[in-house]
Amino acid sequence: MINSRDIHIFTDLDGSLISHDDYTFEVALPIIAELNRRRIEVSLCTSKTFDEVLMWQIRLGITGPFVIENGSAVFFPKNELLETDCEMLEISSLDSIESRVLGVELDKIENILDPFRDRLVSFSHSSAEQVAQMTGLSLKEAKRAKARKYSLPLLIKDSKCHEELSEVAKKNGLRLIKGGRFHHLQGDCDKSDGMKIIYDLLREVRQTKPNTIAIGDSENDRDMLLQADVAVVVKRAGKHFAVLERDNVIYTDDKAPSGWVEGVIRALRYLGLEDIEWETISKQGR
Repeated sequence: MINSRDIHIFTDLDGSLISHDDYTFEVALPIIAELNRRRIEVSLCTSKTFDEVLMWQIRLGITGPFVIENGSAVFFPKNELLETDCEMLEISSLDSIESRVLGVELDKIENILDPFRDRLVSFSHSSAEQVAQMTGLSLKEAKRAKARKYSLPLLIKDSKCHEELSEVAKKNGLRLIKGGRFHHLQGDCDKSDGMKIIYDLLREVRQTKPNTIAIGDSENDRDMLLQADVAVVVKRAGKHFAVLERDNVIYTDDKAPSGWVEGVIRALRYLGLEDIEWETISKQGR
């Protein structure tokens, strides 16, 4: 039987673990608590900022390494805090964090946006109040969402603007990535790049090959989903964002956050953890 501590879960947040509609997540807490108890670590891989992820780590009770701004930077425990074959890559405090930046500074991104200003809406040129209105976040949360270092969420007004901006981005070594709500202009990286850094760290520390589960609901999750041993595509409003050309894919019947719970249970069973009454545990959150 597979050892549960050799499993690592990489998950998107919005639309996967938390609801796109109202940001609810509570139904997932009993499963997360059980994952922690069994030393199955979870890494958040999200378009959110560092400040946002710190908040969500606390809310969810997750302490693993994480990826921010669609793969633009990765955060993990400092090397001196890691012991060979340690059970968890736990981030216990801000002082314990080390990072690797894969993206580009915001100035480079801002520079190519000038010709497109009247054809899109950018977080950088929106107030916290406007971001709150666009996203449904509280004002405090909107301020965290604006604290970006390596990417810009955009609302693009027409397909021609999207086509032109995508071409300009490519010429400048950038990417225009489609997320659940917004497009994101950023460096030439994605969530799978951050995932690989964490994966390599896991192999080095645990001296074994991790069994990986990736969970997502949008186009910006595609590369991460393709890289994992098991992919979980969480259903969106009425459908899944894509049919992946690979084996070992689970398509959930429910939306987030219930779809996340469903996907985790099915993926763990696929990997061989069938001796746990996951449904009984999950009902504690309903």
